[in-house]
Amino acid sequence: MNRLDRRRLLERALEAQCDASLSRLRAELLMETLAELGENKRTLQRDHDQLRRDAETIETQRQQLTELNQELELFSFGVAHDLRQPLVGARMLLQALPAGAACAAVDDALVEALDRIEGLLCLARLKSREFEVTTVDLSDLCERLVERQRQLSPDLRADVTIEAGLALRTDERVASLLFENLLSNAFRYGHADGKLALQVFSRPSVDGLVVGIADEGPGLSPELARRAFLPFHRAGGGGGGGGVGLGLALVDRAARRLGGAAWYEDRAGGGGCFLVRLPTAQP
Repeated sequence: MNRLDRRRLLERALEAQCDASLSRLRAELLMETLAELGENKRTLQRDHDQLRRDAETIETQRQQLTELNQELELFSFGVAHDLRQPLVGARMLLQALPAGAACAAVDDALVEALDRIEGLLCLARLKSREFEVTTVDLSDLCERLVERQRQLSPDLRADVTIEAGLALRTDERVASLLFENLLSNAFRYGHADGKLALQVFSRPSVDGLVVGIADEGPGLSPELARRAFLPFHRAGGGGGGGGVGLGLALVDRAARRLGGAAWYEDRAGGGGCFLVRLPTAQP
């Protein structure tokens, strides 16, 4: 092999070596670029997910603020309008009636005003108080609340049946407020001719309990049923009187505070039935 051939062979070898080096460099550069693009994609995805979570948080906060503003407006309206009426009525009665009768009438009017104030405060507290989750014996709770209602209505002949074994992990104070107002509503409006037939029962539910309180009273018309849980609206269909129109609003707010819901159904065979769905609180 002469010198020229050796030179050509060397040049080809160098070219092949250069081509191989360039191929390796291109491959390395491509891998680095792909890795960088993958990391950038993951970063963009994380940023996108964070922005989505932030947007959801902002929307939730906006909805909460909207609800809070509505509650504040409701509270202001209630104080300005509904609490003024019994107090003005008390003053007018005091001026118009003889001293003995006036004292009792004024006392009744002031009691109504205080009941309204307490109801409004309960509505406000439900939104802000922290949960204290325990296992609540709802059957025992309803037994105690029914006994309290019997004491408040000694002339009412009440036949009350409470399903045994109703228990749920939930906040006892909120649950007590809920059932106290449901049973108070039943004792006030669910009787007929001085008799109250009341049944506390449960229905199957995937994540907790559905508890119903059914009576054989006059029930509610469709129009009354639609407005039953509105604040300052008396849902009685013709039974007893009294009340300030906050009991079922408290039931609705308490049920939603516990993650559930409250609604009304006509009772088969006559009467009415109020139901609440209560999910089991997480440990």
